[in-house]
Amino acid sequence: MFEFIINLHKDDRQVLEYIKGILGMGNVTERGKFATLSVSSRKEVQILIDIFSKFSLNTTKRLDFKDWKLAFEI
Repeated sequence: MFEFIINLHKDDRQVLEYIKGILGMGNVTERGKFATLSVSSRKEVQILIDIFSKFSLNTTKRLDFKDWKLAFEI
C-alpha cells in the first residue's frame, strides 16, 4: 500500500484540515502530539503524483518524490 502523509503538531491540525478541503481527499487524525493527513487510496495517490509532477518541488524533497513515484509505478 502506498500512502502520502503529512505530520504536524496537533496545534496545527487546522492546516491539515484546510489542505484536505482543498484537495478533496484524505483523512486527518490525531495521535499524541501529532496530527496527520494521510492519503492512501491508489486513485488519490495518483492524483497527488499528477499534482507534484506538474508543480515540481524545488528542494531535496524533489528527489524523495521521484523515488516515491518510481516505486508507485512499479
